[in-house]
Amino acid sequence: MRCVPVVVVFLLVGCGQAPPETAHGKAVSYWLDELKSSDARARKKAVQALGSAAGTVPEARAGLVTGLQDADADVRYEACLALVQLGKNTPAEALPLLEKAASDSDPRVKTAAAKALERVRGGS
Repeated sequence: MRCVPVVVVFLLVGCGQAPPETAHGKAVSYWLDELKSSDARARKKAVQALGSAAGTVPEARAGLVTGLQDADADVRYEACLALVQLGKNTPAEALPLLEKAASDSDPRVKTAAAKALERVRGGS
């Protein structure tokens, strides 16, 4: 009988902290750090991972906003694609960046940004 209270205490102590949010098997914080990489492929992969978590993790949505401002067109494109999926859940700070991306020199970015804006504004 003495074991039961000890087990209950251990269970309650373990319940106090939620596990970190993850995307593609790694913590969202890892992917946010990857956005600072000098390697464009690493940043692109980070945006893809953050896009998969953006529906439920606000920090991931913030990472997509960062991705919209990247110097690499592939990274900007992936950020736009993720925001297409978010639709009306797209963060407000992304809207002016999406409007800018809708005139991007890369046609893929331009098209994806326009689609994201359409979804945010209530289109299909």
